[in-house]
Amino acid sequence: MDERKQKMEDISNAILSSARNELYVAMRFLDVALHALSFQMNLSTKSIGTAGISILYNPAYLARNYRDDRIQINRAYLHMLLHGMFCHMTHIREKEPMFWNLACDVAVESILDTLEYPCIRRVVTDERQEIYDSLRGELPVLTAEGIYKVLRRRQMSYGEAAEWSLSLIHI
Repeated sequence: MDERKQKMEDISNAILSSARNELYVAMRFLDVALHALSFQMNLSTKSIGTAGISILYNPAYLARNYRDDRIQINRAYLHMLLHGMFCHMTHIREKEPMFWNLACDVAVESILDTLEYPCIRRVVTDERQEIYDSLRGELPVLTAEGIYKVLRRRQMSYGEAAEWSLSLIHI
């Protein structure tokens, strides 16, 4: 690996380690889970995501978002961790991927939006609140499975799903 790439990787790993540490200080009960994901630079991606066992990141994207609002990095880290803890990646079989992914994101973001930890706290937008209220009218608890069934029962269009996804973007 050339020197520039190594420096990008080192800085990115420091950013992700910082996010993990902030989450750990606030939520010590997640100790084992927080240390379960490894970090992997991926210059082919444009953002940050997970493949289940590692966080894949674009270093420029990570640095820019960390500079602008590190709470977003903390939220993204916890968002990915919760997807793994709820086994969202393994329950996609026989589901429409776009709607399953949206249901998983709504479920995870609704949890994050109720947590009062300063390291992840942000104002819930009116759009997000409308989504949550709309679903809570049909579901006592917002789980990915329940949300997915509601989306399919409502026959949500791809356009509507895309609008909801834009409302949920965490970074």
